[in-house]
Amino acid sequence: MRLDLDELLRTGRWGPVAPGMTRAEIELRLGLPESWEAGRGGAGSRLAERWRYGSFELIFGDDQRLSAIFTEQPDRLKGGARIVLRPGLLAAGRKLSLAAARQGLAALAIPHTAWRQRVTGAVALTTAGGASLLFYGPEGEAPRSDWSLSALVVDGRTAPEPRLQDPDWRPQDLGTPGALR
Repeated sequence: MRLDLDELLRTGRWGPVAPGMTRAEIELRLGLPESWEAGRGGAGSRLAERWRYGSFELIFGDDQRLSAIFTEQPDRLKGGARIVLRPGLLAAGRKLSLAAARQGLAALAIPHTAWRQRVTGAVALTTAGGASLLFYGPEGEAPRSDWSLSALVVDGRTAPEPRLQDPDWRPQDLGTPGALR
């Protein structure tokens, strides 16, 4: 199976998988995961809290539905044994800077909003499809163009409107894509 990561950024779907789906629906589309992380169901259980496919984790909520698609390895993306990734903007082996991410999203015509986390100072570029590219720098430092992508997450809370309900995140005006220092 081939999965296009630019489409993940655009739509919030990881190929045929999206938040809100059940384990059975995901298993039907992707097959069983390569590994599981113990949770409610224990290690090796189909009820495990996290299913792993390559460097991606599918995280299930208390309602037993997919709550998030996540990776903390954005520079080493792998789909696993059965999934071939078309990385696009998220090219494997490349440290994506905040400036390059903003320019890339603009070039792909993917609408996005910048958010700033009040406590840590992290910056999230959240697409209209609900995918968030997370960038971290030193606490208290203003966002810089050279901050590297730290994580990618898609969940039901990351679309721009729900972020407005979270008091720890504030919209952040980063200026034009080339304006950061």
